[in-house]
Amino acid sequence: MERREYFEQDIHVRDSVVGTVIGSCRTGLFLELENGRQAFATFASLPKGTKVLCCIIRIKSKNQKSFVAIDSILQEASEAA
Repeated sequence: MERREYFEQDIHVRDSVVGTVIGSCRTGLFLELENGRQAFATFASLPKGTKVLCCIIRIKSKNQKSFVAIDSILQEASEAA
């Protein structure tokens, strides 16, 4: 029996994907993933445009964005950009 949360457009739970920071709030960061979907990560502030490597924790549901854990910072955007 295949559960839907483990498969959505070739990205599975526990996959590593590249994301770009598109915004932030007091509890974390909003990211755009390499497949064009948006996700949320609880992480300290990073400037918009920063590229990160993250792991999928939960696939997007009807009312919530995908949830990811940031593993590393690949390329930090400058504050001036």
